Amino acid sequence: MPGAATTDTVWIMNTTPTGRPRTVTATAVLQSAIAGIALLLLAVTWWSYVDFAGLVDSALRMVPEADAEQVAARRRYHLGAALTFTVLAGFLLLWAAGTLRPLLRRHNGGRLAATAGAGLTVLIGLSFCGGLNDGLLALWRGPRSGDAPADAFSVALEQAATAGFVGGDATYLLAVVVMPLAALLALAALVLLLTPTTRRWYATATAGPAAAQPSDTER
Repeated sequence: MPGAATTDTVWIMNTTPTGRPRTVTATAVLQSAIAGIALLLLAVTWWSYVDFAGLVDSALRMVPEADAEQVAARRRYHLGAALTFTVLAGFLLLWAAGTLRPLLRRHNGGRLAATAGAGLTVLIGLSFCGGLNDGLLALWRGPRSGDAPADAFSVALEQAATAGFVGGDATYLLAVVVMPLAALLALAALVLLLTPTTRRWYATATAGPAAAQPSDTER
């Protein structure tokens, strides 16, 4: 029948030589890109944390009489920010890389986990656009004293920061760019995971490769 031939042609065009739908392959590529982005964010975050610790030590050498509690607060705030970014990047890495193998090996549970992770990533990206980034910036930069005059330690810390590259703002800016970008890639992956071609391929996994092709009733 002409209609059946057309359906078979469309199915062949949407699959690879191994029978895997191209939508699944494209999803795997998107998740691999997100995993790479997450690794970059992790690396920059902890490089920046070490960099900031060095800035604090430099400021302490300039102002040895600095208040110990103030110095400790600066370190705590920055550690909290680094851990927050680590959780975000770790989630991206766990979802994108962790579900990649079962996704490609045609496990429906992997598809469901990948779909849930993609949806959550989109929500996180939207929260960044909605103001979460401002809260992270406040956490990253540490406690502020408002309009009060800057103390000697804060001045020394700023001077130490201007003497070299400051990783703190770089990490914040990277996160502000990375999370919405990851959300866009995750949205594309989500659309691909929900296409009829993808869902049919996983739904028929237990019935054998031949069942993945459209049946006579679907033509």
